[in-house]
Amino acid sequence: MLHALELSVVSPRRLDIPLPKRIFNDNAPMLHRLHLKGVHVSLSSPALFGLTHLHIEEHGDPDHESSRDSGVPQALRQLPALESLYLANTLPIGMSYLDSSPIRLPRLQKLTLIDEGPACTDVLGWLEIPASCKIHLECEFYDESELEECLPMLCGCIPANADPFHTLSVVGVDVDEARAGLKLWRDSNIHDLHLPVDPDLFISTFCPAESHQPANILKVMCNTLPLSDVCTIHAQHWEGVLSRDLWKRLFAKNCPKTSNISMSKWSEVVSLCSALTTKLDDKLPARGEEEHGAVLPLDQLFLPDLKHISLESVNVRFRTEWNDKGSVLVSALNMRRSAGRAVSVVRLGKGCVFNAAQLRELRDVVHVELDPDVIVMPEASVAGPG
Repeated sequence: MLHALELSVVSPRRLDIPLPKRIFNDNAPMLHRLHLKGVHVSLSSPALFGLTHLHIEEHGDPDHESSRDSGVPQALRQLPALESLYLANTLPIGMSYLDSSPIRLPRLQKLTLIDEGPACTDVLGWLEIPASCKIHLECEFYDESELEECLPMLCGCIPANADPFHTLSVVGVDVDEARAGLKLWRDSNIHDLHLPVDPDLFISTFCPAESHQPANILKVMCNTLPLSDVCTIHAQHWEGVLSRDLWKRLFAKNCPKTSNISMSKWSEVVSLCSALTTKLDDKLPARGEEEHGAVLPLDQLFLPDLKHISLESVNVRFRTEWNDKGSVLVSALNMRRSAGRAVSVVRLGKGCVFNAAQLRELRDVVHVELDPDVIVMPEASVAGPG
């Protein structure tokens, strides 16, 4: 008995002729898993009614509009046993779904939608899924205004009874285009530098009319998504520049409970330290005071609950920000301690390179946890190569 079937077109072009509805004639197997790539099969085929895993993927070429199945909502209503649903570039666009009753998929564990933003919004609006279902969205919006219009509707489709998000990862999918994303986990005990593979929500967006502005996309996401309970922020997979101002705009008001931050670039450490030691209100003319060690008032501290900073693959041996001007990290830690909001732990993970003097200076102000793979160089290396 056939339980799993995978059909894939390996050429650049899809199979233009759809397979017939009764592809198996009168001997339709009770398929449990169906994986289609570049092949169009009518979702009303009786062979699909017992599916637990459905994966339909098209190439995303504008010429392939014929592959979009207007029967998707009716077909999904006949697949209540689905545990995994993956639909890429096959969603109906601009189609009114007249049946007001939700499409219930009570066993769904993972949902992936890759398509134009309005189409993803429509499909999410049809579905009634468990609060524990992991959602992966890759949406294309024409411009930032369309993103601002659709994203609240997408957020409104997230099950209301789901646990809040506690861990966030900034993802730079493609800096050459206006593409960026966020991964979110509900687990509040994720403190390791290596995150679980499957987030509870992954939303990545692309705005072709807003080229080279991924930071703007992130601002819209952070201002719209429910992030108020986030306690851990990972900035390890962001290919852009998290400037001091961007740190504040993304997280100051949206993630006020943040207590853990992990990074993998020294430039991010420097900009974070600048955010930690300057007032939230950029209009306040206090920059000079802060540089001379003035203590910031509590209501002007960025992320006042920050307790743990984790670094991975950061080499600071010859960084001028440390050697020539004094350690920006140590200065920031000192200022936070003076403000009564001390960082408790700095964790140095795999690939970090420090010299002995830098490590000693850091240990004077904070507890340091060292990964066994951290490289600590002799103090003589502080002057750098001749």
